[in-house]
Amino acid sequence: GVYESWVFQVFVYFSVLFHALNGTRVALMDLYPSLIRYQQELIWLQWIVFLPVFLLPSFVMVMNAVQGI
Repeated sequence: GVYESWVFQVFVYFSVLFHALNGTRVALMDLYPSLIRYQQELIWLQWIVFLPVFLLPSFVMVMNAVQGI
């Protein structure tokens, strides 16, 4: 089915992880309003955290799909 597709799984993983990190960034700015002036830096930090945490498991998912595991 569509839920077992590695493409769908990577898409869902991307969406959930991005949403979680973005929500964390917004919550931090709500809790500490002085951070709002560093919004651009926080967005960069969000991407710096997001990319390795997304790319490594996605690579494993794709490799497992290609190998038929």
